[in-house]
Amino acid sequence: MLTSDSKFVILHLYKIYLDRIEDGVSINTASYFGSDEESHYNYFLGMNFDKYVSSVHQLGRYGFATVAKGDNGFAALALSNKGIAYCENETNKNYSLLLKAISDLKKLII
Repeated sequence: MLTSDSKFVILHLYKIYLDRIEDGVSINTASYFGSDEESHYNYFLGMNFDKYVSSVHQLGRYGFATVAKGDNGFAALALSNKGIAYCENETNKNYSLLLKAISDLKKLII
């Protein structure tokens, strides 16, 4: 079972993934988020860095993300097909439900 932090991270990454696809980005490129520092700076600046890294590693352990390990963090992060399917099931593929879930989780953790 995912922590609230990890659930927030995966749903937020999924939202970014969907937005990128809507903008015409390829699926492979849309699912890639870069290193720990890069992805934290670009998408999770309001979240504690160590909590963010820990959450990403949990997503990797569950197979929801592909995580290339780096020095005390990770060198690369990409949503996996399993992670995308998890998010689709959590939100019933409904963008409004996705936004509400992200907002509710953000209130709990940030």
